[in-house]
Amino acid sequence: MAMVYTSPTKVAQVVDFKKLSMGNEEIAQRIGIHRTTVTRILKCFEKSEDLYYVNPKTGHPHKMDVREVQVAAQMLAKTEAANATEVMKKAFPEVSRHTLSRRLKEYGLVCHVRL
Repeated sequence: MAMVYTSPTKVAQVVDFKKLSMGNEEIAQRIGIHRTTVTRILKCFEKSEDLYYVNPKTGHPHKMDVREVQVAAQMLAKTEAANATEVMKKAFPEVSRHTLSRRLKEYGLVCHVRL
């Protein structure tokens, strides 16, 4: 289950209500979030004291950064390469075609076979 992002505005409301000595259950009802979310927000704010703080993402880093994806997209736009396989062979031999296609899709380009 994915965790939903809580806006800095809601975080500020939670912190302000807590400063007014309200209980977590009451804060949750007032704002419209779950009580465990209130607890998590307060614990995170206690560590960072920053309303905009977001924990760093876990997991393996991307094989291609944003700049490399932009280069691949430009190669396709300028017809320096006809497809993702050609882009991979010419510029990114260490990356699989599937990875390149997936990153291009995240960038907004849909990869498909031309007819």
